[in-house]
Amino acid sequence: MATTAEANKAVIRRLYEEVVNQGKYDLVAEEITSPDAVMHDALFSGHTGAEVIRLTWRALHESFSELHFTVEEMVAEGDLVAVRGTMTGTHSGTFRDRQATGGTIALRSYVFYRLRDGLITEIWPLSDQAGLRDRMEQLSRAPGKAQEERD
Repeated sequence: MATTAEANKAVIRRLYEEVVNQGKYDLVAEEITSPDAVMHDALFSGHTGAEVIRLTWRALHESFSELHFTVEEMVAEGDLVAVRGTMTGTHSGTFRDRQATGGTIALRSYVFYRLRDGLITEIWPLSDQAGLRDRMEQLSRAPGKAQEERD
């Protein structure tokens, strides 16, 4: 029989594998998210429940093709799960008012989750936004080079 910590890690693994890496945010978000879930991030204040998951990953999938999150480490204790990982993708759509460049990005992230009864109730994301901003500026200045990086 799985412990609560092991069961919670399985939910978060499912989030990354199915929602993020397979793009099934519309199908899976309701199954893994509490109706009162909140994300402690200014971009998503005012949104609750599965909509938090759908909005986040829909926006990223629309901006970055080949989106993938590699979980590098996951630790759980009680109702908390901590994840360290890297999101990669190709900038193929508008992101934060920047037109697609075709270049690749890598975003290191640390995310903490609280779960209750096997459902995500709170999310605290922390990502290297300065590094992402710098990379996006670099790609914006050299769109031809971004294509060369992929070849």
